[in-house]
Amino acid sequence: MIAGLRRHGALLDGAIAAVVAGVPLAVAASDRDLSPVLAAASAAAFILLLCRRRAPVPVLMLAVAGAVVSIAVSERLVVLQVASIIAVYTVSSTTDRVTAWAAGVLTAVALLAASRLGAGTSMLGPETLATVAWFGMATAAGDAVRIRRAYVKAVEERAERAERIVEEEGMRRVAEERLRIARDLHDVVAHHIAVINVQAGVASHLMRSDPDGAEAALAHVRQGGRSVLDELGTILRVLRRPDGLAAPVETVPTLDQLDRLVASFQESGLAVEWRSSGDHRVLSPAVEMTGYRIVQESLTNAHKHGSAGGAKLRLDYSPTGLNIEVVNSGGSGEKEPAGNGIAGMRERVAAVGGTIDVGRSPDGRFRVRATLPVPS
Repeated sequence: MIAGLRRHGALLDGAIAAVVAGVPLAVAASDRDLSPVLAAASAAAFILLLCRRRAPVPVLMLAVAGAVVSIAVSERLVVLQVASIIAVYTVSSTTDRVTAWAAGVLTAVALLAASRLGAGTSMLGPETLATVAWFGMATAAGDAVRIRRAYVKAVEERAERAERIVEEEGMRRVAEERLRIARDLHDVVAHHIAVINVQAGVASHLMRSDPDGAEAALAHVRQGGRSVLDELGTILRVLRRPDGLAAPVETVPTLDQLDRLVASFQESGLAVEWRSSGDHRVLSPAVEMTGYRIVQESLTNAHKHGSAGGAKLRLDYSPTGLNIEVVNSGGSGEKEPAGNGIAGMRERVAAVGGTIDVGRSPDGRFRVRATLPVPS
């Protein structure tokens, strides 16, 4: 596109130069008054107008100098004066306003002085007024074109900047949505996968010595598998939902559902000792879900990595926030949780303005402590 514009500008410059230089030659030839001086002036005007975009100010200076000389040679030799007017327009359209009007005024003064000294033209005559008018119009037209170009360029830059911002915002939202889906998928599925893994190991261990116990463990595996499939089906239905359709209503887990969550862990073999203290206060849905996910992920880690098969859960509603603590009952021999679960907990807590500390307690047990804000 830029190459096309440059080619178009070069063709336009060539056409203008040919008209300015060719018309006087054609008129002189028809009148049989063609002189070497006119031919030289026309050739100089042609060359200068071809180069006016590349070097506007030097071209203007040479055109004015040639016009002054041509006025001294012949009053009828105006081809370089026309070239000077076009050069003034070019300078006005490609430079700043101060340079444009300074060039217009100085050029008009130089040609008026040359006309006065060389041809004796009156300073108040029609030729003088015409010269001032032509250079004034050329300067004003060039300045208007420059302002128009600057305005169009500013509009294009704002449009490109707005488009870039919209694109970056879209990419940011896509990244956030992917992160949210990955976090929710981990939180929802990890618990059931942990149950399946533990109970499958139990069933394998009891297959010969305790068939009834192995059958009960396999029943937990089947239940966990069905739960995983149900949760994955819900998530996939949301992801495959066509644009424009209303999103299905999804129940947000709350701390009131901790009884069922703890019971599901106890059924899978994790001994959970838990209590809640303080005045139960109304929390925002985001804080409720964050607290629920913290407990779910912490108990899942205790189930997978704890060495003694138990965990302690404490909830304390204080005036400044909700304190959650989950401690594995095992000792220092338990494994350190690895994966995306802890990172997901940190992201959720940070999103609601809380704090979280994950690591070993002084007695070597793995502990998760989080503080979530509550309304004042």
